[in-house]
Amino acid sequence: MLLQAQQAQLILLDWQSQQMGALADKAGLLQRARALQQLAAIFAVPSCSAQLPEAFAGAWLPELVRQADTHITRSPYSAACEVAHSVLPLIEAAAKPAPKGNARSLPKHLQKAQAEPRNDLVLAGCYTHTAVLQTALELLDNEDYSLIIVLDCCASPRQRDHDAALDRLAAQGAELVSLEMLALEWLADTDSRHAEAVHGLLAALPS
Repeated sequence: MLLQAQQAQLILLDWQSQQMGALADKAGLLQRARALQQLAAIFAVPSCSAQLPEAFAGAWLPELVRQADTHITRSPYSAACEVAHSVLPLIEAAAKPAPKGNARSLPKHLQKAQAEPRNDLVLAGCYTHTAVLQTALELLDNEDYSLIIVLDCCASPRQRDHDAALDRLAAQGAELVSLEMLALEWLADTDSRHAEAVHGLLAALPS
């Protein structure tokens, strides 16, 4: 099944100075994370920033955190509990039954469209083997959610930890995608009004 932007929410985990300082490709990772957030803005995908206390993980990166719709600070590595409280209202609101009575007898073009539940949770952050892994595993316990991990917008200081986390996530049912895969699935059509913006965003990414 192809991923659809209208069913998605973006969760940004621990984009903080101390976390980033231990990573090899900081500049490339940050550029891709910015592009992911811009992609969410293009498609009106709501975003949530879940961060660790600054005393532990360093200052928040304002270029990412400031753009999020919702901000969360927590102490556990897993942000599942806080994320669930943030995203659940959107899922429940979209899942409300269609109106009965006169509203349903209106012509289709006058009826209010029912929003689709935004239960595709798109995760990106550092570190892959701690916050991303633990948050995703806990959220996967809830069948209402699908977990999508943007693998090139996640990182760990050691490659083996990053790879092991992705292997475990895939085995538990999370979907692993690249930023470009996600972008082009959300776009879906070369004739879309968003095509120029999306292709421009991808063209500017590091190889």
